[in-house]
Amino acid sequence: MERGSAGKKASFMEQIGRPVGEIDFTQRIHGVDFTLEMPINNDSIEVIVEKMEGMAQLVMTGKSVAVNTGYKGAASQDRDPVSICKESMTPLELQQYESWESGSEMPAYDWSVSSKPIVGGAGAKSRFARQALAAQEIWNRNDITTENINWLAANQTFILPLIKALTRVQGAKRNLRGGAVAIASDLQNTFNARHNRFNRHINDAKDELQARGDAIKARLLGY
Repeated sequence: MERGSAGKKASFMEQIGRPVGEIDFTQRIHGVDFTLEMPINNDSIEVIVEKMEGMAQLVMTGKSVAVNTGYKGAASQDRDPVSICKESMTPLELQQYESWESGSEMPAYDWSVSSKPIVGGAGAKSRFARQALAAQEIWNRNDITTENINWLAANQTFILPLIKALTRVQGAKRNLRGGAVAIASDLQNTFNARHNRFNRHINDAKDELQARGDAIKARLLGY
């Protein structure tokens, strides 16, 4: 779902009841009703090549294979990752996520000073790094750091549900990338097996023809 942008933006703080203080997963090709077909085992070799090249072209233009195949190219093929993640969100996470998703105006911070050093091991740093990526999408800026997230965790705890919710959504979207690759690998194996089988049949037929030809030659020479 694309974030709302028409008209005056509602305040995120008002929507959650507080005082006012980069691969493209939303864009589809050829309109919203078009769905790119995934290769299947029964396709001819020519059709498989054509479909795989279409998927590769999507990737090269920065679009999502999963979205444009109706999530058939995803590890989880039932629904989009946002819908799946929403089912596991807490009520507060869902409220904040949908408020942000609708285009509400986010609280402003001076990120240059809203910073706190991280004290902890690799696990804490990794967690803050994932949350920083979510915050960059929330505020639409790429200069938000792990130290900014640590400051928010200490001073602005009310907004953590949104950050945690979007962190999970981003993780689910990244997991989509594995589905098409796995399908491509399976198809490559199927292609190789079919190719080898065709070669065996051709070679067997060639041997039979060769044997018949040799037999005919032998009979002619004997005659």
